Amino acid sequence: MTDARCDLEAICRNFYTWDNWIAYDEVAETYHRYLLTAPRTGAPEGRHTRARIRLAISSCGTRWRDRGEALIPGPPGSPDDVAVWTGTTVIREHRRDVLYTGVSQGSRLWQSICLATATGGGPLDKRPSPVLTARDELGYDTGDDDGVVMAWRDPHVAREPATGDWHMVFACKRASKAPRGAVGHAVATGDSLEHWELCGPLELPERFSQVEVPSLVFAGGAVYCFVSTKDRDRDEAAASGSAWRVYAAPSVAGPWERAADGPLAGPSDAVYGARPFHGPRELGAVAFYAPEHPRAFTPTPIAPLSLSPRPALDLGAWL
Repeated sequence: MTDARCDLEAICRNFYTWDNWIAYDEVAETYHRYLLTAPRTGAPEGRHTRARIRLAISSCGTRWRDRGEALIPGPPGSPDDVAVWTGTTVIREHRRDVLYTGVSQGSRLWQSICLATATGGGPLDKRPSPVLTARDELGYDTGDDDGVVMAWRDPHVAREPATGDWHMVFACKRASKAPRGAVGHAVATGDSLEHWELCGPLELPERFSQVEVPSLVFAGGAVYCFVSTKDRDRDEAAASGSAWRVYAAPSVAGPWERAADGPLAGPSDAVYGARPFHGPRELGAVAFYAPEHPRAFTPTPIAPLSLSPRPALDLGAWL
């Protein structure tokens, strides 16, 4: 195989590339890296309504082959007729399930969580309807007129070892006297990942005006929730800037507490949207370089991530 790092570099030359995530195929011993991309035409702020999901694969995690677009917006009237946004991938034997954010056009842009499935090396086949639709119940708020943006996006799925249950977390907006960003939660009612029971948002110990790209990791009899945060209501740079944080609990029901003394990656690191994954031997994480970085809107290398004795990220791979 040729040195295919140029494939990933070519993607970055031609496309804005931001949120990305990895799933490792244990049977094929292959990394599958999904990336949000949009053509580098116009200002980067307009990329969100042109977003598509691209796939790159690797046998080693450093050299990548571009496999082209994996998911594109659907026809008018579909739940993803404007754009496809961040998701998660589950690989089981020769089956791939991609849960992703569908963005559709109504009176305003609407977000829902959708599913596409592939068997073998075939293309992804979308389910025609969302698997989890946004609704105002159980403490969720889908409004968009109080200064806190509506969110129902960025799903991540993990299986609880003790019970075999599949848990989904996603970015949402919580209803309260002071609306805020939060982490939503749902539990699958079967192994197909097509049917989900909505639960209330996670009770994290800190509040932020915006929460994005949450992830769950079960390890050592505990569960960890990783999340990217922003707080536009605070003046302090350390508090208001983008950061990647981690919380821990004995179960998804809580109680949740800080699992590290501070953010695993903060504003000075100029990375955002980090997401952990299980590699062949250890945990890793990927993110993208934020606008203030010289490599803005390109994906980071894989960074080693450890959970013991406390969660720690090897930022050397990103800086």
